[in-house]
Amino acid sequence: MKHKKIDGRKFGGKNLNRLNKVCETKGFMNKVWGTYTQWVQNGRFVLFGQKGSVVFGKNDDGIYFHYIVFNIEQTRVLSDIRYST
Repeated sequence: MKHKKIDGRKFGGKNLNRLNKVCETKGFMNKVWGTYTQWVQNGRFVLFGQKGSVVFGKNDDGIYFHYIVFNIEQTRVLSDIRYST
């Protein structure tokens, strides 16, 4: 199974190799990844203290950029938050 972004698009190249290694070392079974903002927009939150993984991309102008992604196993559904009274 290939790694994919929360929006359904797939990672490739060195990013795929990098995320495979992260899954192997951290024991992640699920291969869905998203940025902090993408998880929040999809009703999830990143657990406190979790470290993201860097992936790289290139825009239409040929400029390289990077961003941090989190595996779905590093997140929880927002409704799971419990408030103490």
